[in-house]
Amino acid sequence: MLSSFPDVEIICLSSTDGDAIEMVRRESPAAIILDSELDGFDCVEAVRAIKELKPSPAVIVLCNHPNPHFRKLERTFMQSGADHFLDKLLEMDRVPELMERVLKG
Repeated sequence: MLSSFPDVEIICLSSTDGDAIEMVRRESPAAIILDSELDGFDCVEAVRAIKELKPSPAVIVLCNHPNPHFRKLERTFMQSGADHFLDKLLEMDRVPELMERVLKG
């Protein structure tokens, strides 16, 4: 899905929170996109750990939960350091714009 957006390059994929943190540490991307619903993946803790890295990338979290659970998750992720929290069904088209803003600084 993300590979269909122009100017978005996928440099690595991870199946665990530990792998994601290590990949960010190693690759130093400007931005990362995390799916909040991966099994065996503590995305909230991954966001916290990634935002502690210096320099830390912008973090965009994708979610697909209906309200009101969506808003509760949004608060949790934003408090953990996420820069953006998007509904996969309604806001995926914002990803390129957000990535462009991150890259322009």
